[in-house]
Amino acid sequence: MVEEEEEEEVRPPPPGFLPEWDGTEESFLEALATGRTLRNAPKLFVSATHTYSQQLAEQEYQKKEIRPVEEIVPKQYHEYLEVFSKEASERLP
Repeated sequence: MVEEEEEEEVRPPPPGFLPEWDGTEESFLEALATGRTLRNAPKLFVSATHTYSQQLAEQEYQKKEIRPVEEIVPKQYHEYLEVFSKEASERLP
C-alpha cells in the first residue's frame, strides 16, 4: 500500500516575526535572494562607487578634445549653424 505524503502548507511568518538564522551559508543566501531578514544574521554592507569599466570610460572621456561645431558639421550645412546655436534657441522668434 502506497501512502501519499501530505505536503505541509508553508505560510509566511506573522508580521513582526523574524526567523532565527541557523548559521548556514545556504539559509543566509536564500534570505538575501528572497529579500527576507533573519535574526542574528551577519549584516551585509556593500560600498561600490564605480566599476572598472566606468573608470576607464571616464578616463577616455577626459582625454577627448572638444572640437568646434564648424569642424564637425559638413561645409555645405554651415549656413544653418545659427539655427542650432544655443543663443538662437534662447531668443523668441
